[in-house]
Amino acid sequence: MGGAAIGHVLKYIRLAGSQVTLAWSTNLVGFGLEWSPSLSPAQWVAVTNAPQPSGSQWAVTLPVGAGEAYYRLRFGP
Repeated sequence: MGGAAIGHVLKYIRLAGSQVTLAWSTNLVGFGLEWSPSLSPAQWVAVTNAPQPSGSQWAVTLPVGAGEAYYRLRFGP
């Protein structure tokens, strides 16, 4: 990717009951989902749930907790 900015990589974030599903294109090889309970300061941690294929997308479904949760896709190991 050479350091180029990539926008709009998440296809959707859906809330259903007590679960949230995040999805991104299967064309985005080498990306991993991370989460942080805060953005000040951010403490990014890899999501351990493995993404599942859903058509042309990867999807991860997670339980909704009591506090805040922020998500991002990160390129690389």
